[in-house]
Amino acid sequence: MKRANLHIVVMMTLLYAIFACGGGGGGGNGDDDPDSQISVSGNVKESILLMGTMSTNPSDGVTIRVSSDLNQNGSIDTGESETTTTNSNGDYSVEAPAAVGTTTVVSFAKEGYATVIRTVKVQSLGNAVMIGCTLKQLYELEASGDGWQDQGNTVGVSGINISSGYARAFNPVTETSQFPGSFSDDQGNMLISGVFAEFDLKDESGNPIRALSGGQTATIRMQVPKSTWGVIKDETAGNSQIDVPMYYFNEDTGQWSSSGNGWLVDADGIAIDEGQLAAITGKTYSGKIYAASEASHFSYWNVDWPIDSHACITGVIVDDQGAPVSGAVVHVQGITYTGVSTPTATDAEGRFCIDVMRNEDAGEDLDGDGNAGETQQLLITVFTDDTYYRFNPIPLADGTGTCPSGCMEMGLLPLSAAGELQIQSCNISGTVWEPDGVTGATDVMVFGTDEIADHQALMDACPGTPGSCLFTTTDGSGEFDFSPVYLSSLRLMATKMEEIGDIYYTYYAQNEFVTCPTGDVDLQLELLSCFKTENTLSESGGVISWTGTADILGVSSSSGDLKWMVISLGGFGSPLTYGTVPGGAEQYFPESGSPEALEAGDMIYLISRFTDADSNTCINYQTDFVDP
Repeated sequence: MKRANLHIVVMMTLLYAIFACGGGGGGGNGDDDPDSQISVSGNVKESILLMGTMSTNPSDGVTIRVSSDLNQNGSIDTGESETTTTNSNGDYSVEAPAAVGTTTVVSFAKEGYATVIRTVKVQSLGNAVMIGCTLKQLYELEASGDGWQDQGNTVGVSGINISSGYARAFNPVTETSQFPGSFSDDQGNMLISGVFAEFDLKDESGNPIRALSGGQTATIRMQVPKSTWGVIKDETAGNSQIDVPMYYFNEDTGQWSSSGNGWLVDADGIAIDEGQLAAITGKTYSGKIYAASEASHFSYWNVDWPIDSHACITGVIVDDQGAPVSGAVVHVQGITYTGVSTPTATDAEGRFCIDVMRNEDAGEDLDGDGNAGETQQLLITVFTDDTYYRFNPIPLADGTGTCPSGCMEMGLLPLSAAGELQIQSCNISGTVWEPDGVTGATDVMVFGTDEIADHQALMDACPGTPGSCLFTTTDGSGEFDFSPVYLSSLRLMATKMEEIGDIYYTYYAQNEFVTCPTGDVDLQLELLSCFKTENTLSESGGVISWTGTADILGVSSSSGDLKWMVISLGGFGSPLTYGTVPGGAEQYFPESGSPEALEAGDMIYLISRFTDADSNTCINYQTDFVDP
């Protein structure tokens, strides 16, 4: 049964692309032996951007699946997984089957939100692993031409019949925490990512489309952010287009797998000539660029350039008395490069070994960040006994290696009170830029938060008023300066709403930091959504009329309960009679039969799409009330 006030949820989903994962039972392992299980717990939040204000709240009803391919057959069989759901506070706890030497995959799924996937390499059992995250909402796909795309035209799919769908493209530089698994593939290569995206498509019966049969393929498309243009290389010279390597994420094995090459296209879907490559990598290309690829299955897709030679580090985690710590989870993240290695649990002797990006040779720029010949800087975080520890940034020694051979030996790494992560204040300054990239955005709200840390603990640690640690507003030049507090990582976001004529526009920018940035930070606004409320809707004698076409029409009672809703992404015309489904539309509520009778005080609402002067797809929201 649909929840009360569902029309409000549907309206807001369409009006705004809403933002945001760093008890039940289910998978049936049937084995309660702690020596053959891994215990995983944490807290899940969901982040919502609404009317220019960001809020983060506990997320209930999230499905958490913990699995391990114990027999190494490439799939998850009976007895190799366990599921649970978060409670009203967003908390969860689950024990699942695992084995030393395998990789445990933890996924967080909720309808309408991007699935978050974490992996842990298991070296010992019987210890607890804590994984928390903040969910980000997917963008609803709308019919457009011969395919489907989101309102901002950042991600799309064509060549496939669907009834509905959600998707979202992510920037690997500014949204690293959303990246599934690690920045490596199933062949042992490190990966340099240009963009990644999730696709959640539904068939005519509302069932998820995971794969196409009979050799069928669709075409997916995702916008490549300008901040990663520098990593782009053409995989095939001389064919008048720019070929890029494509990868998909295998949720059973927890690894990225190659899926051949895609190609770059412009905003009109036309292949970009290879002669434009220098302009793209030099960031002088004037238009938007997209990575397109054929796809026969749908989950996470990624544009990556593999690096077949890498380095590795190894060491021993010990407590403050020098005793080895077994089962501690070690995280390694690049500071000088974008990438997170697979977290690894220490073995019985406290040892870990993790592959990382190697140092660059003289004149070499592996990650395309414009800084050639870099010595990589690594940040190591350790979690054990409900406590996080972090070591000072570590420069990587020259050389290559693959665990367990040829690695940089770090010796004993003691967990001390001085290294325990504490909530701290970060004085951060920078500029928020308008979408043109040259004009400072004035009077824009900038938010700073740690998505994993407890909100109340952050507020208690704020040295000033709580608001001073949460947000600030840019000045007349688009500049800002404030001191948010954080525990393990800092997420910086900027939001702006403006009214141009009768249309309201929402813009958004973000970046993520694992340490407090020492220099000024740039946040580049991008259009998120646009809408207006031009009202031509009216009702008389059960006949509902309006001007133009509609995509959604709904009716709710005076108390807010949904009574009737019809949907057609192809649009339907005026007028219609209450309770009669127009041609080309489907009845969303009630699921079957006729709706309750129309009554005085009922609210009628209508959602339709239109194109503004800059060819942005926007929506118009209209309402009317049934007269007594």
